[in-house]
Amino acid sequence: MRIPSSPPARKEILLYKISTGRARDYERSPVLRDVVSNFYGLTRSERSELYGSQTQRRVNLNNMFYLVYTLLSQKDNKFYIGSTTNLKNRVKDHNAGKNISTKNRRPLDLIYFEGYIDKRYALGREKFLKSGSGHRYLNKQLKHYLKDRLNY
Repeated sequence: MRIPSSPPARKEILLYKISTGRARDYERSPVLRDVVSNFYGLTRSERSELYGSQTQRRVNLNNMFYLVYTLLSQKDNKFYIGSTTNLKNRVKDHNAGKNISTKNRRPLDLIYFEGYIDKRYALGREKFLKSGSGHRYLNKQLKHYLKDRLNY
């Protein structure tokens, strides 16, 4: 495969976003997927050989998301921040009392989540959201919800 020596700025930005995990839906978008594939000089047959059929990509993509989520306790009105690959089951586990951290803070409501393709980015984001500036970010993002819900 041939890699161009000086790609256009648009492709550099796109590749940066993909490499950092910030372009979450690039695999779902045929236009962006073709830009990325063409950038590396792959032909259509090489792409299908490397990545499989479109159906396989959809199935694999669904299993690849790492989610960072925020729960709000109805009991003490505090956040719980965590990460998982199966959000529905994780929230059920929290509300069933299977997590020591949230056992005495039930019931819990899912109020926010983000998806990442790479686990490292999800764990980094979870760590940030648990920090003081992360809490400020969540309060700013959820300002209207918290105001209506908690008179925050």
